[in-house]
Amino acid sequence: MGPDRHFEAPWGISVRVVTLLSTAFTIGLLYVLVTMVLSSSRVLGRTTLFGAILLLSYFGCLVFSIRGYTLSGNTLRIQRLLTVKEIDLHGLEAVEYDPDAMKWSWCIFCNRGIFAITGFLSNQKLGTYKALATDPKRAVVLRFPKKTVVITPDKPEIFIARLQETNDAVGRQ
Repeated sequence: MGPDRHFEAPWGISVRVVTLLSTAFTIGLLYVLVTMVLSSSRVLGRTTLFGAILLLSYFGCLVFSIRGYTLSGNTLRIQRLLTVKEIDLHGLEAVEYDPDAMKWSWCIFCNRGIFAITGFLSNQKLGTYKALATDPKRAVVLRFPKKTVVITPDKPEIFIARLQETNDAVGRQ
């Protein structure tokens, strides 16, 4: 696969800041929990459970982080840390680069920036949409008849050009 079909997913400032703060918070809280357990065996059960939930949440965000995007015919592959999510591009009605697309979004069920911005969000501009993003300023909006998906490739304009050149699904149903 040539470099013109694979796009990186660089972290924007919001993902960098949220990831840094959540990492510091997680490490700090784990330190407190370990200190509590070492000082008193009475808190072992609840503290261990809380620590496990904290670590599972943190590493869950890491596993679902976005590493890159690859166009392959009528399929968009989103590379995550351990898996690949595929989006069938048949039925794609429109694609546009909009650096303001994710502004003023509120979270329905999402990760707001620990390693990525993923899940379901909503705002007045897009309505409810699925985000598979790392940098809102690089937002590419993919509109399908029944859903909207936002991705953030490193070169939005080139991504759109390659999608339109190689994908006969754009604008067709």
